[in-house]
Amino acid sequence: EKFTIAHTGLFYPSVNPYFFIESLKKWLNTFGENAKEFVQVLLVGIDDDMTKNMVKMNGLSEIVKIVDRVSHKEALEIAANSDVLLISLGFEESNKGWIPMKLYDYLACNKPIIAFLPDGEAANIIRKTKSGFVITKEDLEMSVKVLKDLYENRNTKGWSENIIFSESDIKQFEIKSLTLKLSKIMDGLAV
Repeated sequence: EKFTIAHTGLFYPSVNPYFFIESLKKWLNTFGENAKEFVQVLLVGIDDDMTKNMVKMNGLSEIVKIVDRVSHKEALEIAANSDVLLISLGFEESNKGWIPMKLYDYLACNKPIIAFLPDGEAANIIRKTKSGFVITKEDLEMSVKVLKDLYENRNTKGWSENIIFSESDIKQFEIKSLTLKLSKIMDGLAV
């Protein structure tokens, strides 16, 4: 029943992934005290104290649920049953080449992605596959608008109006396609 945003895997405090928390808090303020009735965020596999403290300090403990580490299969099930999937890598330029493994899992779930990350490889994949929204700088107004739009689209229009997944582009990131590409590269090197 609740609009569910899920993040699977670790948050990396060293890259300062917490702008999402600030954006979430500001967006939830538009609901007033009833936000917990409509929205939940699942942080699956988070085991660092800094993230737990950020959730508490921002008064989000009733909405943001820290879920213990689970198997990869269970994490995929949680992601597949969520409304939106979160990637939060901070905005450091040095991370623009980082493609988190969870991105490939998220693409397979065919759910909208909201990504807070530098403009780089992962951002380009999300744009190319039309699989979600990329926020590449600390723009609170834009972040709140994206969260609001995702919530409203899920509740009123379904995903079809704003998110049209590019299935052919997503397929190229499936393990079968990636393995075939690697095999061709390896064959070329062996000559």
